Amino acid sequence: MTDIEICLAAERRMWSALLEHDDGTPDFFDELVRKTAPLVPGSRHFWPRWDANSAFTPSCWIGLEHNYYRLPPELLDEWRCYRKRWHTLLELNPRMRIAEMLSDISEGHDSSSFPHGWEQHVRDWVREGCKTEPSFFLDLQTRSPNFQARFMVAAKAAGPGWLYYTSGDDHRYEWRFDDDGIA
Repeated sequence: MTDIEICLAAERRMWSALLEHDDGTPDFFDELVRKTAPLVPGSRHFWPRWDANSAFTPSCWIGLEHNYYRLPPELLDEWRCYRKRWHTLLELNPRMRIAEMLSDISEGHDSSSFPHGWEQHVRDWVREGCKTEPSFFLDLQTRSPNFQARFMVAAKAAGPGWLYYTSGDDHRYEWRFDDDGIA
């Protein structure tokens, strides 16, 4: 198995528990990655993520003057399309939206990709309506009422339970059901 196929399998495994409504975006991503990989200069690390905002994903660099992966314009257009599809996929899958928002909070708090080990603190804050000062740092983006309102909508739509990240040999998101949720 090539590195790219390992990368694609890892992304599918990571998100599989959260993907309830597949609109074809994961398959679109796989084909786009396979098409892009041979064109990426060997000096550039290429391990793209489903998250269109990840620095490892070409769609993150769209709109910036710097073409990090040195891709041709027609391929950049396809990555722009992927970025739009990603946001549509998040609208269809509130648990995936929660994963992205947990990542946003974690990046602002301690520059890590996920609040591994303190997911329940964010959960409790969201379940309280984001009305109290949380036990973690909020940057300007995550402190905004719009961000917090979107987080509340996603949490309510996701139903009972909360999102956790498993570590060890099988890195993936896991939705753990409980009796609590956003009313």
